[in-house]
Amino acid sequence: MAKSNWTEEDLKSYYNRLKGGDARTDLTRAKMAPASSAEAGAIKKSRMNKWEAEYAIMLEALRMAGEIEWWGFESLKFRLADSTWYTPDFIVCYDRGCYCGAYDMEAHEVKGFWRDDALVKFKVTAELFPWLTFKAFRKRRAKDGGGWEQIR
Repeated sequence: MAKSNWTEEDLKSYYNRLKGGDARTDLTRAKMAPASSAEAGAIKKSRMNKWEAEYAIMLEALRMAGEIEWWGFESLKFRLADSTWYTPDFIVCYDRGCYCGAYDMEAHEVKGFWRDDALVKFKVTAELFPWLTFKAFRKRRAKDGGGWEQIR
C-alpha cells in the first residue's frame, strides 16, 4: 500500500481548496478534458453531479492517505446486450500488497434513488462480471451524522 507524507492538516487544506472551487470542474478537468480541440468532438464530456463530486473528493482523500491505490470517474463501460451498456460512477482499486501488482477492484455507484432501469443494469452487471465487486452508496443527511452509507 502506498504511504503518504501528508499530514492531517495537509489533507484538510487540500479538501478545503477543492471544496472552495467548483469541485466538479477541479476533479474532472484532468480526467475528462480532451487533449486537443480536435478530439473534443470524439470524446463525450462527463460531468459529475453534486453527490458524485463530493464522493470524488472523499476518494481522493483516501488515495492521498494511501488507503486506495487509484480511482476513476466513469472509466469503465460494460456491454450487457446489443445497444445496452452500464457505466458505473467510479472504479476504485485497492492494493492487495502482493508483488505481482494485482489489485482488488470495485465499482461504486452514487445514488439518491434508483430508477428501475438503473437498478436492473446494476444487478445484471454484477451477475455478468463476478470478478468485480459492485457497491452503491448514498449520502447520509447531516442530522444523521453525514458521510456515506452503503445501500447495495
